[in-house]
Amino acid sequence: MRCVIRLTTIFFLLLSATLLGVAAPSPNRGVVILFGGKQIRLPSPARLIDGNVYAPIEFLKTLGIKYSLGKTSEGEDKQLTISPLHEKAFKSAVSSIENRDMICVTEIAPKLGLATSWNEGSSTLTIHAEVEKIRFDGAELHVYTSLPTTAQILSTDWAKKANKLILDVANAQPGNPRIIVENSTSAAINTGTQGNGEIVRIVLDLPASAEYKLTSPPKSAEIVVAVTKLPPPHTEHPIAANPPVAPPTPTFGPISITSLDYKNENSHHTQIYIYASGPAKYTTSVSPNMELIIDIPQATLPGSMLGMGIKHSLVREFRVEQSDGLAKAIVHFTRPTAYNIKWDEESSRFVIDLDLPKGAGGLLSQKTIVIDPGHGGTYTGATGLSGKFEKDYNFQIATQLKELLESAGANVFMTRRGDESLDPDVKIDLEKRVHLAIEKSADFFISIHCNSCPVPGARSGTETYYHDKDINSQALARSVHSHVVKLTGLPDCNVRPDVSISPIGLSVLRNSATAGLPAMLIEVGFINCKTDEACIGNPDFQKRVAEGIVHGLKSYVEGGDK
Repeated sequence: MRCVIRLTTIFFLLLSATLLGVAAPSPNRGVVILFGGKQIRLPSPARLIDGNVYAPIEFLKTLGIKYSLGKTSEGEDKQLTISPLHEKAFKSAVSSIENRDMICVTEIAPKLGLATSWNEGSSTLTIHAEVEKIRFDGAELHVYTSLPTTAQILSTDWAKKANKLILDVANAQPGNPRIIVENSTSAAINTGTQGNGEIVRIVLDLPASAEYKLTSPPKSAEIVVAVTKLPPPHTEHPIAANPPVAPPTPTFGPISITSLDYKNENSHHTQIYIYASGPAKYTTSVSPNMELIIDIPQATLPGSMLGMGIKHSLVREFRVEQSDGLAKAIVHFTRPTAYNIKWDEESSRFVIDLDLPKGAGGLLSQKTIVIDPGHGGTYTGATGLSGKFEKDYNFQIATQLKELLESAGANVFMTRRGDESLDPDVKIDLEKRVHLAIEKSADFFISIHCNSCPVPGARSGTETYYHDKDINSQALARSVHSHVVKLTGLPDCNVRPDVSISPIGLSVLRNSATAGLPAMLIEVGFINCKTDEACIGNPDFQKRVAEGIVHGLKSYVEGGDK
């Protein structure tokens, strides 16, 4: 699958070309730099030297980035002071190449927040702006990018009827490691990419009908959309003498946590209550040792409040902490648990719903599992530095997983039995994979993939996806992911909802969620990272990945660490 990264080095391309027997590029050659699909015109060509791209300092001006030329403190060498649009200024060395002052684009790209990709065949460096932050206060949507770029509102009857504001930001990719979202409204904000990853799509699910228009300049690093609520439809009925007053829009400010309580519904479900003086925004995370951490900014705890004892099979401990102006509520699970958090206005409390996730309970040997080796046949997936295809690595890992699960007594099916696709149409192919799981009355759907990046060698590690707000699949993904990372030792690239890379999510996960089937997709490692691919192609490593998945499934089903 495709991911977004910043360019850190091109030297790796030269090394890998040598290892693969491909003629390495000359140490000094011309480079074309593209932005917005057009070549950036420079007073002299950019150069590729020792694996790094150098460009005349005027390159910055063409991107709308301010700079000043000076000398080092020793007064001997030239240096630039560069001022990114939304970050602090930094200094960069200036090199004299062919009697021209040049800067190392490879070095400054990450500092400027530039998303870049390199085409070895054409010696082309493509630059994209990064969407760094989104802010929505109900009246205006602000989108901050690392470079001035263009945007347009996708205006369709369907979007308006669905109360959706869809904004496409051109020549851009999502920020690395993520887009910062500041949202003080009840509107949901989702992001994804379009057009081969060269457009960032931002979708606002508005609570009511609205009118909106772009108010920022045609090309800007701060894109602004004004949002205006539509007036109520015209009515011929007389206006009441004392018309009802609409409740005020809730605002978030400092609050006090007043008390704690809980209620056990049954052995599989409990609710934890955090009573407060008013609503508040909050963020959540789950640690590898199964702690749900809820951070509530501008919240104050009574000095004596430390937590409370909860007697329930899902909860090992519940505690609260005061830390740097925020209150932390920490629920330590005994096993992988599905959770949901909401604000109960009537009772002025946060409600934390905890459930035994779907398919959990009993023994792993009693479960039916469908393993999906991603791609197959003409759908090769990504290509590794070795020239091998992702589809083959996926199948090798899936085969080892099938053997281990069958040894544990589980009932196992594979979506493909060899190098084949399920249908010439990729959309139908993906649908058939989930249909097989439904036909077999599967308890779980496990899709195995390998990742890839635009610039080889720039990223390493394992990441796992679940569909949007599917709390059962999220619990499954977290359980499996933590065990795989623990056994393989590859970097932990986290567990994410699939809408973080696609506005509607990934087909196999979306369709599984529609069928009520807990499902996850694991990206084992980056196939175009030398160290990752060396691991992925090693049968012993493949077995450790399979063992991690089995341990994660066993923990999800039976509880405990395995």
